[in-house]
Amino acid sequence: MKKMMAFALVSAFVLGVSLAHATCTSEGAQKKAMQASTQLQALAQKDPARFQKLTQEYQQKAGEMQKMTDLDAVCKYYDEMIEKTK
Repeated sequence: MKKMMAFALVSAFVLGVSLAHATCTSEGAQKKAMQASTQLQALAQKDPARFQKLTQEYQQKAGEMQKMTDLDAVCKYYDEMIEKTK
């Protein structure tokens, strides 16, 4: 369940974003989304409390990210997520 929630959360951002003149491509954003999802899944196993905290944080940003059309901002968001889940 946690893995599916993490993957759904990460995937929702990529699906809601257009290509609007970004240096980060949709393929790049998808790669970052998959990496973030993988790291979140590992974190869920290693540190469930930290996973819960980060998931809540990301869910709060989910609404903002789904409205964005700037892929550079989305990639930056995923980079931050990846860094925090290390």
